[in-house]
Amino acid sequence: MTMRLTTFRAAATLVVLVACVSRAATESPTAAPIDIGSRLELFVDKYLVDRLDEVEFKLHEPIEQPMAKSPLPLRHMITIIKDGDLYRAWYRDTDKSYPTPLHTGHEAYHTRYAESKDGREWTFPKLGLYDVEGSKDNNAVMAKNAPFGENFSPFIDGRPGVDPKES
Repeated sequence: MTMRLTTFRAAATLVVLVACVSRAATESPTAAPIDIGSRLELFVDKYLVDRLDEVEFKLHEPIEQPMAKSPLPLRHMITIIKDGDLYRAWYRDTDKSYPTPLHTGHEAYHTRYAESKDGREWTFPKLGLYDVEGSKDNNAVMAKNAPFGENFSPFIDGRPGVDPKES
């Protein structure tokens, strides 16, 4: 049994090796260029690159950028929707005046709203809708309605006949 398995593996390896050599032999270094038209291409592999002389593909590290205004609290559940020229964000927060630990569906969870023109700098409008932490001077759009504030999921209703102000 061991002999047959070893022979099969050797034969399979030989087939793969022959296939690779055959493919390499048929690909000409002077093959016709691939027509990409006028579209932009991101070079992430060698599909469109014939050769690299004294250069290499390199993935650059991200560069941290400072936020100009208070950032969204990304540690919480958040939904961001592009609506026309605005990015709208709804995120879950916790009323700090409640004692901890909180359990799932606790009324201390509430939903806040923020908006941005570029997705980086956010404004947090004072909506005055709900008393949170002793004040209505906040951006809460839903509060004190456990368990519904736990998984608030906004969306834009694009069905025909729906008033854009109500979507």
